[in-house]
Amino acid sequence: MKKILDDMQEKILNFINKHQDSDENITLQYIWDIVWLNHPQKVANKIEQLEKKWFISKLANWTYRVIKNIANDIYYIPIFWFAQCGIKWPEIVNEYPKEYLPYPANNLKNKSDQLIAVKAKGKSMEPKIESWDTVIVKIQDWFDDSNMVLLSHNNEAKIKRIKEKDGKYFLNSLNNNFDDLEIVDESEINIIGIVTQINKKI
Repeated sequence: MKKILDDMQEKILNFINKHQDSDENITLQYIWDIVWLNHPQKVANKIEQLEKKWFISKLANWTYRVIKNIANDIYYIPIFWFAQCGIKWPEIVNEYPKEYLPYPANNLKNKSDQLIAVKAKGKSMEPKIESWDTVIVKIQDWFDDSNMVLLSHNNEAKIKRIKEKDGKYFLNSLNNNFDDLEIVDESEINIIGIVTQINKKI
C-alpha cells in the first residue's frame, strides 16, 4: 500500500505531536534544529506539504499543532465560531481556531479528506440543526440537492440546501418559516463544503 507520508513528513508529524502540549514553542527553526535536514527550506517544504494534506495547522503564535494523526488514528477537527466564518475559504483558517474536536480517523472515507467544524447559529435549519450544535463539514466545492452546504453568501456564512426550480437556484432552509432566497449571481456565493455530521448541543 502506498504510504500517505514520506519518512521525513512522518518524523516531523510525530515530533510536533509529541511536543505540542509542552511549554516549548514548536517553531520552524526548532523543528529544523531537531530533524536537521541540510537546509531549513527543505523543512519548510515538508511542513507546507503536511499543512496542505491537512495533518498540521499553524497557530497564531507561529507554532504548529497536529490535526490528523496517523499513529493514534485521531483527527483533530478545528472548530470555528460562526461569527468568524463569514469569509471565503481558504481564508477561514487564518482565524486560528482555539478548539479542536477529536474525530476517529477510521470514519474518514478518504485519508485526504479535509474537515472543519462550525458552531451553528440561528433557526433556519431547525429542527435538523439548532443554535450551538457543532456541524462537521467536509471541504469540497461540489454537492447535490440532498446535501446541506456550508457556504459564504455575500461574505456571511450560512448552512443551506441549494435547490433548482425552473432554471433558477435558491438557498433553501429546512425551517418552513424562512423563505427561499434566489441566487441572482453566482458570485454571491462561495461553496465551502458539505455537512457530514451534526453533533447536538449538550
